Amino acid sequence: SYSRTEVKRRQEHRHRGGGTCSMKHFFITNDAGFPLFYTHPEGLMASPSFAALVLSLRENFNQRFRCIRSGNSLLVFEQLDELFYLVVVDEKSIETEGFLRRQLILLHELLVLKFGRRLGDELPKPKSQELVRSMVRVLTRLFEDH
Repeated sequence: SYSRTEVKRRQEHRHRGGGTCSMKHFFITNDAGFPLFYTHPEGLMASPSFAALVLSLRENFNQRFRCIRSGNSLLVFEQLDELFYLVVVDEKSIETEGFLRRQLILLHELLVLKFGRRLGDELPKPKSQELVRSMVRVLTRLFEDH
């Protein structure tokens, strides 16, 4: 269920004619930064950078950064079972950090349900890539405004 603030933001955004977002990309890397899954066309090059950023921030500041707003983008990170999950949306998105984080956690839970705890071994396989891509499409549609 949505908070009152989230519902109000969605209603205002819908009234102005906006969609949920115009750009949304998912990335999954292992703890070494190896890209396991990405929806961005340049994901193979970008995934290690995102994982390195999270590790660097955590090591240098002794805390975990879970979200970064940079320019027109919002980056939401989540580390689950030695995997890094990242979703990036643009400023047109009305989705909050918490809402995006719930999508990452749900994606992880779906992957664990399908593959068990050997995600790092299964995700790089072509058949698994297509399944994860389908899961992301369903999640994205599920959380869109209608």
